[in-house]
Amino acid sequence: MDARDGLTRRSFLTGTAAAGAGAALFGLAGCSPAASPAADAEATSAMEAAENATVRAGYLTYFDWLGAEPTVDEADIVETVEADIVVIGGGNAGVCAALGAAEVGAKVAVLETQAEDAYTFFGHDIGHLNSAWSKAHGGDEIDEVEFMQDWTRRNMNRSNYELVRQFASKSGETLDWILDHLDDAIVENCGIFGVPKPTGYPGEISGYKCWSSAIHFQDEGTDWPDAAKQLKAAAEKLGATWHFDCRATVLVKEGDAVTGVIGSSSDGACTRFVASKGVVIAAGDYSGNPEMVFALNDEYRDFVQARGQDYTQIVGSGRVGDGQKLGCWAGGRMEPGPRASMGRAMGAGAFGGIALPQFNRDGKRFMNEGILGVWGNLFQVMRQPKGEIYSVADASWREYVQKNAPEHVYPGTGGFHDGGFLETLDAEIPNVLGTGAEGYKIRGCLTYAGETLEELADNMGLAGEAKETFLAQVKRYNELCEKGVDEDFGKDAFLMDPIVAPPFYASVIDSSEFKLGLVELSGLVTDGEQRVLDSDDRPIPGLYATGNSCGGRFALQYCTPIAGISIGWATTMGKLAGEAAAAAK
Repeated sequence: MDARDGLTRRSFLTGTAAAGAGAALFGLAGCSPAASPAADAEATSAMEAAENATVRAGYLTYFDWLGAEPTVDEADIVETVEADIVVIGGGNAGVCAALGAAEVGAKVAVLETQAEDAYTFFGHDIGHLNSAWSKAHGGDEIDEVEFMQDWTRRNMNRSNYELVRQFASKSGETLDWILDHLDDAIVENCGIFGVPKPTGYPGEISGYKCWSSAIHFQDEGTDWPDAAKQLKAAAEKLGATWHFDCRATVLVKEGDAVTGVIGSSSDGACTRFVASKGVVIAAGDYSGNPEMVFALNDEYRDFVQARGQDYTQIVGSGRVGDGQKLGCWAGGRMEPGPRASMGRAMGAGAFGGIALPQFNRDGKRFMNEGILGVWGNLFQVMRQPKGEIYSVADASWREYVQKNAPEHVYPGTGGFHDGGFLETLDAEIPNVLGTGAEGYKIRGCLTYAGETLEELADNMGLAGEAKETFLAQVKRYNELCEKGVDEDFGKDAFLMDPIVAPPFYASVIDSSEFKLGLVELSGLVTDGEQRVLDSDDRPIPGLYATGNSCGGRFALQYCTPIAGISIGWATTMGKLAGEAAAAAK
């Protein structure tokens, strides 16, 4: 009953040969039909040649991330649970799917892998459009068409338009629906992300829009996990049941239709869940499964391979891919690449993800630092010569921090409504002064100071040509600031403040190792109702996927036109998936 039972490397290459060498090498063959015996010998030879070539080039093992569908011994099934809707996963999307379905009269059962005493939820912020709550707290009124256009640009026209439209039109009322189920003490303690607006912020950076329209849950006892558990309680009052320590192992099908799930507990006992209307996969992402990450995320795999790191030690904060596997075993497939991730904020440093000029280990400035915040900076940083990356500021750092966009990645711009980020920096920055080459850590990032740029460069450890280059590049940057045009990389003029007033600061991050970060954001191919599609692009009867198990949302990378957009998507689309499944005939 081990869903990760797989094949040997050689048998994987042989078994997927008919799909073509390219498909197997890029980890796409997991959902493909088996090879025909007639093609085996010739294709295997080609695959072995490709394997040897890539090994010589320094690449690591390729993975059969899907493996064989597990089987369950009927003797291990100790219980049967009957429901209208079965939800796999009780996280941000799953709890809203369960409550949404229960409120329209469906009998709901939820499988949750976490033990009840450890049950928790990710995140703190819910991004959305035009809720009554946001309007009452000074949030932006967002044009839905403008939001959809911006989303399409950010995701390079790879998102499912129907899903984007539903999020734009339904996320506000979903947030208000959530708040209606919460205690007043929680709601009253929430703040809005990004209000008041940053000084001088014109509404967009490098052509990308950003809005203040996210609710921030904070403080122990009133944080988002506490709130989400109240949604669970509301669903339970309507008859929904939670089954903890229960991992979905295999979907049950009758013909082409999915009619239930078999779940297993940590002691090996299994429960059969019968779903008369549908199964909603809300099992999260696969960042906790390194084989899946490095088979499916080409960019991350390449970063790790180029650094000679052990891929098994590089995992995210999320789940292990059960939902994606279950959907593929049932006849669905993963969305095509490139596949997005919520990467770690590598481009941030002590000052947060603001658009300070950045310089690599050779002293060179290398990018438009304003584009897409740290989510964009991460990928440019990882393309630099391996080593230290420096974000440089001068004595005006406080004013500069407050000029940047109210994205989730800019936590100094009125983001956390208590102003804690700026207060922390105000307290910590003076500690950097006088520390010389030893520096001082702020938010885990080593930070240096100097009364002159030359002293700063020395303390940063730059010497010889690298130091000369750095000083020349800062001079060039200041000249561009004077012109008001970034002729080198195109940063917006309102973000071009010169580095001229001592003391000077440099906060350091390191690109010599890759860290996976939070969660993977790619999932199963669905239609606009989040019904999982088969290889012929037809809905698999009775099967839905939502949250991070659903594809068609993000492409290339995580993006935040509104802070907390990931949980906003999960809660909104989870509710809609539960309602759609409950309404199915």
